Amino acid sequence: MNFAIYGCGNIAKVHAEAVMSIEDARLVGCFDMYVPSRAAFSEKYGIKAYSSARELIDDPEIDVISVCTPNGTHADIAIQLLLANKNVVIEKPMATTVRDRESILLNAIYTHSPIFDVKTVNPVEQYAPNGIGRVEGGDVLIARHDIILSGCGARTSVEGIKAMVEHLKTKGGHRHLISQELPLEPESFIHLD
Repeated sequence: MNFAIYGCGNIAKVHAEAVMSIEDARLVGCFDMYVPSRAAFSEKYGIKAYSSARELIDDPEIDVISVCTPNGTHADIAIQLLLANKNVVIEKPMATTVRDRESILLNAIYTHSPIFDVKTVNPVEQYAPNGIGRVEGGDVLIARHDIILSGCGARTSVEGIKAMVEHLKTKGGHRHLISQELPLEPESFIHLD
């Protein structure tokens, strides 16, 4: 099984040593946005240094990626890797908020569980410029096959709503997206539960 490390700071060394202690595991690559860290880590372990996160993620030879980046980045990176069908090991903490942890777990279940034959759709990834925008799943309700309700506020942004509109345009037929502006204070959201 081929492992790579995403983030080449101090904790990455612990992950590298752990991988090398596993009988059938091979540490084969690393990526870090900071080029000197990436180069030094690559040289120390004799592994490939990927020049971009995309290059690492797209390498079909990589089976597992250890996320060793700063805590606040764990969720976004882990979800990106899961959506690319990679197995993921995350340095603790898994994420800095409960919502981020839930998102990682759901993406892992939907991506890797044989029970679910589903695809996670995140319109922001595909349609929002530079990935700017947020869509909180709990703010989006399907009222009928052609009617979607969404809150727009602290958790789901205008850019996220626009990305949903672009996604719905690709589905053919008529769809209605009803967006309700939510006040920032007090915190407001749309939820069924």
